[in-house]
Amino acid sequence: MSELQKLINQLDVEGISSERKQKISEIAGGCMDSFKASGSIAMNFICIHNARRSHLAQVWAWLAAQYFGLDLRLYSGGTEVTAVHPNAIRALEAVGFFVEKRDEGENPIYRISFQEEGPFLDFFSKMYNHESNQAPYIAVMVCSEAEDNCPFIQEAIARFSLPFNDPKFSDGTGKEPEVYQSTSIEIGSQMFY
Repeated sequence: MSELQKLINQLDVEGISSERKQKISEIAGGCMDSFKASGSIAMNFICIHNARRSHLAQVWAWLAAQYFGLDLRLYSGGTEVTAVHPNAIRALEAVGFFVEKRDEGENPIYRISFQEEGPFLDFFSKMYNHESNQAPYIAVMVCSEAEDNCPFIQEAIARFSLPFNDPKFSDGTGKEPEVYQSTSIEIGSQMFY
């Protein structure tokens, strides 16, 4: 079995609620509208700190695009710059992603793949309007705080709300691996749906 298939087999697409499926279908409709208008699709997953949920969404959406052979540009950003949280990195590694830290510092750049030889996705914490997030794009707010506090996004051709519970509540409790992995699989399942 391929590394990609091992990752996909962990997902629970059937367990997604009908309400959530409706929200995801609305986002898919926005993607189709974008494709019809411009011939391309770009999505920017936005959360306050761009440290956990937005990166998990970007990585799993990227994996889904690889699996289905879709030409998508996938970004993440925040309303503040921090760093990708180590627990989010560990959660991705725990389910089978290959993650490499490409540099050191307060906000390192990571490279990820579902197989050692690539393809690769580079990611790091950045503002939603960072130059690497090439506009125009569909903004997907993955936390309610970003939805409530994010200003008007001029670069966005559409804006959708798809919030996930923040796994940071488990930081320092000893339950981080379980909580982060569960959040990662939940986000991955919804990205595949």
